[in-house]
Amino acid sequence: MFRYGVAVLLGASPDAERALRERLSARTENAYESAESEELVARTKRAIVDLISTRHSLRVEWYIVSLIVLEILLTIYQLWMQ
Repeated sequence: MFRYGVAVLLGASPDAERALRERLSARTENAYESAESEELVARTKRAIVDLISTRHSLRVEWYIVSLIVLEILLTIYQLWMQ
């Protein structure tokens, strides 16, 4: 990028300056798009991990509820048998 700055400082023609600006703009755009895609990948990864974690937590909660219901049913059965 240093050589581009030197060309502008040396008073290059307007066409050369325009070409320089276009190249710099294209590079900046590519860098911005790359950063955007990296951010999108990171957000998607976080969303998937959160979804898996939520599903796992929900499953564990259902196991706990099932065990509580089973314990209540066994207690009722024991009381009824006595």
